Amino acid sequence: MQTVDNYESKIWLGLRAGYGHMYSNIADVSKVISEWCKEKKQCVTVSNTDFIYVDGWEPGLIIGFINYPRYPNSKAELKNRTLELAELLMKKFNQYRVSCTFYPTVPGGTVMLENKEMSDD
Repeated sequence: MQTVDNYESKIWLGLRAGYGHMYSNIADVSKVISEWCKEKKQCVTVSNTDFIYVDGWEPGLIIGFINYPRYPNSKAELKNRTLELAELLMKKFNQYRVSCTFYPTVPGGTVMLENKEMSDD
């Protein structure tokens, strides 16, 4: 039996490209995640969710990380890997923003990445 310190993080990713009418699907996102996980020796979860907001909604995914005993990471490394994958997914799937949450909470709380390659205009 292996035991490691308990901490986790999540990426909150919408599937609507920008503000348009094109949507990605879980299979496309999972393929990108799978390639990244293989390269980084990482294990993540992928769960469907819906984002409901003022005047609308969109489908999305929650990508979860834990400090997995088979491939343990420091708290800082898990945070860095979360942010790395979040940025990759944000750009690949044309998101304006992607949020990351961490437990236990990291200084500053929820992190929102913004895609500088896209404009809200």
